[in-house]
Amino acid sequence: MKSKRRNILLIFTLFLNPCWTFGADLYNPLTGYLTIPKVVIDGSSSGQAPIENIVVTIKDVISAGGSYLLDDRLITGEADSYDMPTGYLTIPQVVLENQVYENVVVTLNTLISRTDWGIVTSAAPEIFPSSDVSQETVDLTLKWFNIAAAEWGNYGPVELYIVGNDAEAARNLEDAYCQRHRALDPKWEVEWDCANSNYAIFTGYVDEGGAAISTQKRSTRQYDYLMMIMSAKYPGPREEDYKPVVLHEYFHIFQHSHINDECTGDTRDECERSNKMGGKGKPWFAEGGAEYMGQWLYSKQDGVREGYFSEIMLRKLASVEGYKAQNLPLDQLSYSSSVSAYDIGTWFIAYLIHNEGIEAFRDQFYGKIGKMAFDEAFELSFGKTRSQYLNDFDEFLNNSEDEIMLIIDK
Repeated sequence: MKSKRRNILLIFTLFLNPCWTFGADLYNPLTGYLTIPKVVIDGSSSGQAPIENIVVTIKDVISAGGSYLLDDRLITGEADSYDMPTGYLTIPQVVLENQVYENVVVTLNTLISRTDWGIVTSAAPEIFPSSDVSQETVDLTLKWFNIAAAEWGNYGPVELYIVGNDAEAARNLEDAYCQRHRALDPKWEVEWDCANSNYAIFTGYVDEGGAAISTQKRSTRQYDYLMMIMSAKYPGPREEDYKPVVLHEYFHIFQHSHINDECTGDTRDECERSNKMGGKGKPWFAEGGAEYMGQWLYSKQDGVREGYFSEIMLRKLASVEGYKAQNLPLDQLSYSSSVSAYDIGTWFIAYLIHNEGIEAFRDQFYGKIGKMAFDEAFELSFGKTRSQYLNDFDEFLNNSEDEIMLIIDK
């Protein structure tokens, strides 16, 4: 027994990181996982700093104090305490659904994972489907999520929300999301961070469909995470497009995980994270990169028809005529531009990768972007300035359709 306690301490030590993100513990009865925002090791001679954001399973519950509804009191944010001599973990507050339990003492079974921003982890995404979403859809989404994570690295923490067709189920999912983050983050502000009449988190997806990544790394918060949202339409899980869209969205996780800059959450404020994604409201590089990489990876999977990637890229060439007919450079097109910045951006990434190699884009550029500005990382990775490369790309688009398609692997 003493050896097992030492092993748990050793594993804790290997995952040590002295940052300061904490709230209450969360227990998931479906998986048996206990998420611990912060734990202090007592009875060790190492004088360790607190260890954070770990997931464990519980062996035995030794004792527990009182309980109350989450809405009744504030989360204190007090750290857990792990006592080496006894092997006891004392939990000041643990949240189970909408109930808070105080002063719970347990012994531990297994350390599951440890997650830091930008560090490859063994942690699986936490999946939250609305009540009308089938297990088949959950399994399908997770399958393609895992394909992307295996290809580009498993980053996190990721919360995967899958919205169905029922508005009431989506509202309930919003309530569960609010409860979860009230527990995890003492800086969570219900008035602004939870869904309300002016702010729909999931309900809009019932009618509008689509998919998104929301990056929740903010200077006004203490708990950082990435949220992937998938829905029942545009595309739906029975459509082929659903699969590359999951890959596309995961590549956004890859992109954001290489950027440490925090935003305030106020869209009026300048945010370097937006600049490092290619510019605020400018989708050419971030969306072009995610679309190219998502479609390319999908095309490599077993069972995908031969020529799929060429079909997709040829379809996107239809936007070139409109792009040439307007005067804005690619990096100034917005999401609302009449020309599809997604399509032209995807072709820019194809041109970039054809010239420099996928490693220069995936490894060199994203390996640098966390330490420097976008334009500096771009020039160091690709040997030209952004404007030089964009000018060369515009010249490339003057070629015939057949000549342009030659850079795409058949």
